[in-house]
Amino acid sequence: MIYNVAEGQDRVMLLAFLHLAGRRSKISGLLMSDLDFANRRVRLLTRKREGGNLEYDWLPMTEELATALTEWLKNELKIKKPSKGPSTL
Repeated sequence: MIYNVAEGQDRVMLLAFLHLAGRRSKISGLLMSDLDFANRRVRLLTRKREGGNLEYDWLPMTEELATALTEWLKNELKIKKPSKGPSTL
């Protein structure tokens, strides 16, 4: 299985696809504001409504996905050097 040999961001993305059943464009477009670790949920955009209006759905974040996202974010923030401008994620 490809997931077993994937590493880093690729592994987290594959896990997100599996656990959220979201499209690539929706998963890769997630923002920090779409991740609610306190309530263990993820916000995805959808057009699956009458009239095709864009709306958000909150989906449950599994413990496995929460752990993977947390570890990946910690590593990403360590790698990035602090900027001279305002602090951003």
